[in-house]
Amino acid sequence: MAQEIVQRVESKATVLAPKGLGFGEGSISVKTQLDQPEVSGLTPEALEVGVDVIVNETARVILPVEVNDDGCGDGRPASVVYRMVPSGEDEGLQREVFNKSKRRAKVFGGGLVVAASMYRTVLGKQRLTSTVLEDRAEVATLLQKSGVEFGAHTDNHATGDATGCGAIDKYPIISANGLKYRDQIVATLRVVLDKEFDAYEEDINYVFATYQDLVDRSDVTFADAEGVKTKALLEKAGAVIKQLDDEHLEDFVVLNDIEGTTFDQRQFDRIMHERGIEGTAQAFAVDLWRGRMYADLIADRAAQEGYDREQSYRRAWVDFLVRTLATSATLTKGDQPVILCTKYELAA
Repeated sequence: MAQEIVQRVESKATVLAPKGLGFGEGSISVKTQLDQPEVSGLTPEALEVGVDVIVNETARVILPVEVNDDGCGDGRPASVVYRMVPSGEDEGLQREVFNKSKRRAKVFGGGLVVAASMYRTVLGKQRLTSTVLEDRAEVATLLQKSGVEFGAHTDNHATGDATGCGAIDKYPIISANGLKYRDQIVATLRVVLDKEFDAYEEDINYVFATYQDLVDRSDVTFADAEGVKTKALLEKAGAVIKQLDDEHLEDFVVLNDIEGTTFDQRQFDRIMHERGIEGTAQAFAVDLWRGRMYADLIADRAAQEGYDREQSYRRAWVDFLVRTLATSATLTKGDQPVILCTKYELAA
């Protein structure tokens, strides 16, 4: 009898862009941190060790999620984790504080922002007069009915109309930068989509046309895009929100495509310290598999509205990639090494 072949899954990491994607206008910069080590604590050695940890100790930093919701890919540590729950008085809300920050999936801005962007792109012709906040309110209801939990973050120094999450607060700028950096984003999509790029080209053009519509109608679409309004929506929806501390010190971007797992940023900190790195070298993290989950959900919704499901999925997935890259270009200088974590199977 033939011997049964047992498969086991191994994780691996590939450095896609050793010196970053090469485009961006944000303040988060590896070069700036290296030029000011007394402020940032970053050294060339820390950069080298960080890449080595992610690539060669992948199984120690890519770990199973502990909860089913999601949050942003921001690399800063959380000091307070909370959600708003009914107070029992006059339909008011009160804060419920958790004593532990758990591992959860990560997408820039959190799942509500990501899914609402997809929703606008895929069902755009039906939503020409809607605002960003209206999109998010409708999608929040859709996600809740579908049993999908989503989260977000603030920080300890946001003021005015800001939440402290750049992916939310700078959403109008990010949308415009999707167009500004279109050539660079498309070049990156050629790498990410690889052999599938040609099959997606029409959808890529469609997504950019949607972004153009967002910007052209900015007086309407972004009329209520202030971060605090989305924060209030998230709190009303019972989302778990993390308050992050201090300044951005992200020096890596980790794209994770191993379903059910995420890059554990605090575990990464601990391993870096084990390796003798005393300063701080944080990492942005984006779970691609979570983006695909939202693309599937939005495609299902579009199919119910009479849209072609396969085409809707492609457009939702492209929207996720474009907005992720546009967010990176808005928040960073594009000089963070980009590392992709995937899985493969080995015969035992």
